[in-house]
Order: sequence, then structure tokens, then C-alpha cells
Amino acid sequence: MATKKTSPDRGSVNKATIAASAVVTQTPQDKSTAKSKMIPVRMNEIDYNRLKGLFGAQGLPLARAGNLALFYVAEQLEAGRLSISKAGIIDRRG
Repeated sequence: MATKKTSPDRGSVNKATIAASAVVTQTPQDKSTAKSKMIPVRMNEIDYNRLKGLFGAQGLPLARAGNLALFYVAEQLEAGRLSISKAGIIDRRG
């Protein structure tokens, strides 16, 4: 017996997204006392070497460049200038 999959309505998805965003964007009062967390990032060696060379030429270690890029994308998302999904990043400014 096959079960029919139903999609949640758009309102439910929007409410869940807003709730998740509120939890994710909470920051400690004092960042100097917050614990550091490492995040794994996997990429193929060709992309790794390309990015390492590109950011290294700017005097940035790849880890720092990744950190800067993540915060830049987060700020653009919060400002509504970008949207993001599994498919990629969409510029909303145009």
C-alpha cells in the first residue's frame, strides 16, 4: 500500500523558517567568552588548491577567508539581499 506524500503549506514553512532563523541568529552577549566550534568542509583537491591560491594571494589563510565569506553571506541573507537553498545562492537585489 503506497502512502501519499503531502507537502506542508507555505505558511507552515515560512513560520518554521522564521523560528529556525531566530534560534540560529542568537549570539552570546559576550563573544570573547563564547566557545569556538570547528565545521568540516569537504571539496575536491582541484577546488581546494584554486581557493587556497586565490585567497593566499590576498594574504588570507583559507580558513579565515571561509569565515569571512560565511559571515558576508549571512549578513546579506538577513538583509534580504540574497536567498539560499540547496540549489544555490540567489541575488535578490535586481
